[in-house]
Amino acid sequence: MSKPVVEVESTRDRWTGSVAFVLAAMGSAVGLGNLWRFPVLAARHGGGLFLIPYLIALFAVGIPLLLLELGIGQKYQFNGYDTMAHVNKYAKGVGLAGALVGALLNSYYIPILAYSLVYLGHSFRQVDGQLPWSKDPAGFFFGEVLQISSGPDEQGYMVPAIIGCVVLSWVIVALCIFKGAKLMSKVVMVTMPLPMLCLFCLIIRAVSLPGAGDGLYYYVAGGPNSTPLSDFSVWVDAFGQIFFSLSLGMSIMTTYGSYNDKGKTTLVRDGLIIALGNSCVSLLAGVAVFGTFGYLAKVQGVPVEDVVTSGPGLAFVVYPYAIALMPGGLGTQAFFAVVFFIMLFTLGLDSAFSLIETLAAIVIDQIPRLSTGPKGLFLMQYATRENVALGLCFLSMFTSFGYATQGGLYYLDIVDYHLNLILALMGASTLFIVGWFFRGEGYEVPDVVENFKPFALSVVAKDLLNTENDTVALIWSGFVKYVSFPLVFMVQIFAWVQAGAVGQYGGDPAGGDGGPGWG
Repeated sequence: MSKPVVEVESTRDRWTGSVAFVLAAMGSAVGLGNLWRFPVLAARHGGGLFLIPYLIALFAVGIPLLLLELGIGQKYQFNGYDTMAHVNKYAKGVGLAGALVGALLNSYYIPILAYSLVYLGHSFRQVDGQLPWSKDPAGFFFGEVLQISSGPDEQGYMVPAIIGCVVLSWVIVALCIFKGAKLMSKVVMVTMPLPMLCLFCLIIRAVSLPGAGDGLYYYVAGGPNSTPLSDFSVWVDAFGQIFFSLSLGMSIMTTYGSYNDKGKTTLVRDGLIIALGNSCVSLLAGVAVFGTFGYLAKVQGVPVEDVVTSGPGLAFVVYPYAIALMPGGLGTQAFFAVVFFIMLFTLGLDSAFSLIETLAAIVIDQIPRLSTGPKGLFLMQYATRENVALGLCFLSMFTSFGYATQGGLYYLDIVDYHLNLILALMGASTLFIVGWFFRGEGYEVPDVVENFKPFALSVVAKDLLNTENDTVALIWSGFVKYVSFPLVFMVQIFAWVQAGAVGQYGGDPAGGDGGPGWG
């Protein structure tokens, strides 16, 4: 018989309400990948046809795993590390590994936000009556902003503007999380709606530009060399986009779920809003991106496919160049430049602070059990929520400094490439453990005594999802065990095989996909 759950004190951080929770979770999910990766993947893989594997991935893996992470977090009221320990005492390493991978991802995610701040500052400048990057956008990005070295073997010096904006970005992240969920509840009321407002401004402008129709047709119908759905790489990209865009496998959603009241009954509804809202933002971002691509192609007199790019090349070369060519003069161009880079920064900000909050929650939840004896008095006095959060942000800031050097973009792309080859493994492990070896403390289920004996997840599904709907619980548990895990595992294996077939990393840090981990 399993041991009873150790209840967490009522002082645990809480969201101020369902709206704050949904906005925070959506803010973590919606990131740079929605803007600079999904639209290009869709166009590359058949336009509207890409929605077939994308939606299958969303409903077969994305939503079941999202509900799983939110559910176990809300049930056990702990961070990802301790929650997985409650699920199965042998599984706590999965929660910790996910959080550490997220922290590593954050080390290079913050420098991308720093690039946005650098460009935002330049948006208020003019050179010969034009935006600074108007004459040579690629030269401006690689030469003036990054001062990029000749390759990863040449680290070079720290670029002053980037290192300054890296520090500023970490300060902003620290200010967002140091007071916990109540402060984050207020922050997301601004940082989630603001980029959406900016996105709508860019959509309105994009569709009104000459040539926008050609770009949008390309987005919907796909390019002339679109990959057919029979190519398994299309499915790998679709599942990867869903998996990474929803911030799964990094203990984020488990931590965010733990800030809900334990008796919250709208978990399924909220999870669906988060997942579908994230996908809607991706689709809308494609309108802004490809409307602008169509305009740029018309101005240059080339086919749309010749201007399509993704990743940093889209965000910091192609799109700024398109803004610089917009009709209306310098004032209009500067306005949309400011809107675009504010949107980039705020899109990434919620994702960035969710990654460090996940790690902070693990540390904070260990303090009560360590607070015994003389050392315990020291911990209780100095290891406060504020000090832990600020201290982690301060230490994490130094992990970002390497990416602020002249060789930083190379390092960023290399680490991202390899990180994305292992991150889905975290989600697959969670699905496998919860689906087949759930040993949840507090459940009196006769057939779960042995730690490695499979059992029917449907027995506890209603409690984990906090729903009285038997059909929902049965469908969810069936997907977790028999659909979601096998699919993620199969896609992960194929991704590894594909990476091995391609060989060692040899990517293009400027014009590549900006791997799924960037979203």
